[in-house]
Amino acid sequence: VSNADDLLRAGLVYAGFDDERQKVRKQLNIDRFKAFYQLPPLTLFKYFSDVIKKFDGRVSYKDLLMTYNWFATYARLEVLAGIWGFSEKHIGKRTQECAEMMQALKDEKIKFVFDDDERIILCGLDFVNFTTTENRLQPHCKW
Repeated sequence: VSNADDLLRAGLVYAGFDDERQKVRKQLNIDRFKAFYQLPPLTLFKYFSDVIKKFDGRVSYKDLLMTYNWFATYARLEVLAGIWGFSEKHIGKRTQECAEMMQALKDEKIKFVFDDDERIILCGLDFVNFTTTENRLQPHCKW
């Protein structure tokens, strides 16, 4: 993988879209990619390149895509084993290792720098955002 287009192609092949099925509009391929990996290929290519550089030879694009597929879908290990062709034990161990490698870049990659200290920013960092109703029988801020 040498660029974002290569990552797009490889990620879609891993997701079950062979080269013939990728002969569609580029935006459709990007949408398919995002359905499996949550983020666009250019974003992941840049991030994955930094992870691979930091952990020289200890991680591959395939491992990182598999980990992001797990992040994006929360699929069970049995489902991931069918998609990725590895055992459940291997996937569980490898996704944990890759997640730790990705986390090691957090101080370099996640920066909130503002001119005004009074600013309040609401954002999600783990791909999970949802609305829930307050427990009306026991109202409390923890809900």
